[in-house]
Amino acid sequence: MREQLTAIVTANPLWDGRALVLQVVDSSATAMMVRALVSAADGRSAWDLRCDVREALLGWLAAAHPGALPQLRTADVTARAEPVTQPIARRAGDAGDEVPARHLATPLPDSPAG
Repeated sequence: MREQLTAIVTANPLWDGRALVLQVVDSSATAMMVRALVSAADGRSAWDLRCDVREALLGWLAAAHPGALPQLRTADVTARAEPVTQPIARRAGDAGDEVPARHLATPLPDSPAG
């Protein structure tokens, strides 16, 4: 993974050459969290470089080591949620339109709030 990170970053014109580090920051019986630290000349370039690095590393993992990616999937709870509407708080005299608010009013199954 370090070799792949080096190849990805050194080929990217946004990299300013100052920082290029891959660290294992956490691990468990089922997962490992890695951190790639790269540098760029400014904040906008750093954001774009980090996005490029994430996309390229995940693409490489999917192609070269597909078993290394998480295999857990969650159920689509949005298909089961019923639409709920609530009025928008408005100033006096404004129209009282209602808007869908299922994401605010319906707790997810098995969540602490549910």
